[in-house]
Amino acid sequence: MDEGYKCGKVLRPKIDKETPWMTLLVKTAPKNFEYRNIIRKTWGGIQQFRGKIFKAIFMVGLAPSDDGVQTNLTVENGKYGDVLQCDFVDAYNALPTKVLSSLRWIVEENATSRFYSVTDDDCVINIPLLHDIFTKKDKGSVKDSLDDHNTVYCGYKYEAGAKPYRNNSSKWQMSMDLYSASNFPTYCMGAMWTLSFEIIRSLTCLSTVTDYADFYVEDVLITGILREKLGQGESNIKRIWKSHKVEKLRLLTLHTGKMEKKEGKKAMFEQWETWSKNLTTVK
Repeated sequence: MDEGYKCGKVLRPKIDKETPWMTLLVKTAPKNFEYRNIIRKTWGGIQQFRGKIFKAIFMVGLAPSDDGVQTNLTVENGKYGDVLQCDFVDAYNALPTKVLSSLRWIVEENATSRFYSVTDDDCVINIPLLHDIFTKKDKGSVKDSLDDHNTVYCGYKYEAGAKPYRNNSSKWQMSMDLYSASNFPTYCMGAMWTLSFEIIRSLTCLSTVTDYADFYVEDVLITGILREKLGQGESNIKRIWKSHKVEKLRLLTLHTGKMEKKEGKKAMFEQWETWSKNLTTVK
């Protein structure tokens, strides 16, 4: 990992008086102002639920062109204080750099939330259910907890045995030079995965000695390849749902997609309206 990629030098989130229990890290592009505002009006606007503090942070790189986006982003962060900007040019193929740089910033800042969930700006998160699932895992001491602090949890899809796309016409085409194995390690699909500070520290450390240049599939890289390099087999990646049938119901995360179209925005608001009915203690 290039030591030059630093976060928070230009824009950083405001410092909270209390450390969040769950920090939600949202992958977003600098120009996606509307996406971020929809999240702030829905699941990302929940700051406290049943005694647990939540915080959404939007991860961005530098705007690719000087068309007023950076100025608007600065104004946006001045108003909301929830943007973390890293000093690389933002692009889809830079997603691994975006997420790993942000995770390293968390380690360097010693921002020790109990849990961190990584998601996309076209997703809806079921905050009440997220709270309930990880509150159960957070019971007891480190030794007795159902979460051992060194596990990645797949909140959207647990992907085992996936093969790289070799078709040149695919958006996710993966050449043999880039990745030669016939299968990826087991990984969490990028719409949502959750982990603790301890494994973030281990993964970011490994990333500094791993050559991932041109490898653009961030969920495979971080929750698959780097996680596997920790040498614990598949014991450090777990399903949230025991059955694939239940997982497919998307009870915790909905990936709406097509946010530039009305149906994507409508789907996000409608899903949040359903899930937010379970919000009984909100500030």
